Amino acid sequence: MIARLATAAKRLAAQDWNLSAGLRAALACGVPLALAALCDAPGLSWTALIAFWIVPIDPGWPRRRQLVTITAFILASATGAFLAVLLRPHLLIASLFAGLWCFGAIFIRVWGEAAASAGSMVAVILLILLGVHQTSSLSVAVQMAALTLAGGFWGLGLVMLPGGKRLEATLRVAIAHIFTLEAMLAEDIRDGTSRLRRGAVRDAIEAAREAIAAAPPPQPGMTSARQVALGAFIRADHLLLALLTLRTSLTDAACGSASCQALNGLPGYLHDQAAALAEGVSSTLRSGQQLPLSTPPEIAAALADAWHWASPFTSVDLPPDPAVNSTGKGALSRRILLLRENLSWSSLSCRHAARFAVTGSGLTALTNVLGLPHSHWITLAAVIVLQTYPSTTLQRALARVGGTIVGGAIAAAAALMLEGPAEAMVVMVPLSLLAMTVRSASYALYVICVTPLFLVMTELYADSGIFSSGLSIERLADNLVGAAIGLLMTVLFWPSWESRALRPLLAQAVRANGAFLLAALATNQTAEPPLTNPRLDALCRAAGIAGNNAEAALRRMQNEPRLSQPLALAPAMVIAEAARGLAAIAIGSLMRARQAEGCAEAESSACALEIDEIGERLRAIADDIARASTPNRPPPTRTASEPPEILRARHLLALIEEATLGLEARQPIP
Repeated sequence: MIARLATAAKRLAAQDWNLSAGLRAALACGVPLALAALCDAPGLSWTALIAFWIVPIDPGWPRRRQLVTITAFILASATGAFLAVLLRPHLLIASLFAGLWCFGAIFIRVWGEAAASAGSMVAVILLILLGVHQTSSLSVAVQMAALTLAGGFWGLGLVMLPGGKRLEATLRVAIAHIFTLEAMLAEDIRDGTSRLRRGAVRDAIEAAREAIAAAPPPQPGMTSARQVALGAFIRADHLLLALLTLRTSLTDAACGSASCQALNGLPGYLHDQAAALAEGVSSTLRSGQQLPLSTPPEIAAALADAWHWASPFTSVDLPPDPAVNSTGKGALSRRILLLRENLSWSSLSCRHAARFAVTGSGLTALTNVLGLPHSHWITLAAVIVLQTYPSTTLQRALARVGGTIVGGAIAAAAALMLEGPAEAMVVMVPLSLLAMTVRSASYALYVICVTPLFLVMTELYADSGIFSSGLSIERLADNLVGAAIGLLMTVLFWPSWESRALRPLLAQAVRANGAFLLAALATNQTAEPPLTNPRLDALCRAAGIAGNNAEAALRRMQNEPRLSQPLALAPAMVIAEAARGLAAIAIGSLMRARQAEGCAEAESSACALEIDEIGERLRAIADDIARASTPNRPPPTRTASEPPEILRARHLLALIEEATLGLEARQPIP
């Protein structure tokens, strides 16, 4: 048990801890604070703060994307700092400007994760400077813009330095993470546990897909890191499908001892493959164990397929790397189109940006009218707690308040001992190192480190280095009030309750997985080789994404208050699970077609009729789920010699229909 826990901790550390980011963050804070102590210029703590925030918003490679994203953040932050200082005395104008600025900064989250992180910090920087009680003039505004630019470009220089993970290593680690999760999924299947890591594997696959897509294209006649990663990625993607098919086969038939022994060896082999990928070393080729003749053919085929995709790939397996046709003008047009498409009240991003803008501008006005000291802490606590979904807002609020209690205690102890930038540097550098190192592993620990960091450096700038031992108590009170306001704003202002949007996601999961099943059954009637059809690959990917979206929505729904849920949770989970089963049937059908011709010519017509009937029923069930209508259809007609795929598909569709009847927990909330 102890060895297993140690192994799990080692894997977690290897995947989620980022020492390189921690060292860069420590340098980003330490050098400006050292200059502040030497030059007796506490205002340089603002430079340290800006430089620190460059590290978490760094999108990584490719270099062009990294440079454009961070430079845009620096220029936007400097512009916001300049305007905030000028508008600070004019409360009404400042509040209106804060609303518009925050809406735009948050709305660009539609461009991706990097834009979302940068936009959030641009908005936070403006709200800080609007809430700081200092003099305002043109010279002060220019000084703040200059300090912001200095900190930004200092941080940019640090993240652009060599020494971080190379592109090849980053891609390898992303693919290795998939294999590690698939090894855990294989363990879940072997042990028969109900807690499958399928959703986590899908998330890792989509993250790796985005990383590969963002990698630079290869030079003519050369093999790129992206091409090598793509070969491993394809194997990992197909391995997930093979494991899901294996799970379905084991559910339908008893697992013999020899089958279990073969499955016992697979998780360890996958862990070895993941370690070899992460370290960039060659892995050994191992084949699955020999199964007895009594093993059901579906289990034998699924195990053989899983072992095949788990094996290391060679240069022969490398797929062609298509050229990426993306000009600057085309990329700009796509970004503008994304903004236009999401500038609608039906857009989740638009509603979240509006909620953020109302919260930020409203609290900026209110706290300044009340004349609260350090009033910006309430505003910051509220907007940082705000998340797109109410369930994640509650989780973020609890983590932030809990982390702030511990971080506030650290800040209180620091305030009793620190006297200026020199002493602050001794505490801030280790905290910044730890904060960015553990950021991906634990948000609560990250908050514990960032809270005193933020407190001390902001006070150095705002109060000319005069520390107050009571500041941490005030900070804690402000965080409690701000977190409560953030939760209230999420619930009252345009909440995106997951249970109310779950029906379309469940319907799409049924449609996408059903479309993959129908295409697989139809393909088996032709001479096209299964699993090499690009259309099948696209349908398989769409089915996985749709199922993952539905399961993610269900996980968020579990954290929502029960009063907000018009849908019953258990039937919704049955629908999502049964929809995944349709894709598993498709994969099993394609695997069996490798060893046979599919349907015989004499049965071709019957198969086609059965496929058409299954398709009509699938579409009708998906429409019932989406429209909240009651199924009222006669039972399907069955023939005496239906293929096993048709029988299993009918069984799953019957489960989905039955779950649809019990989906309404109460009357839908209008």
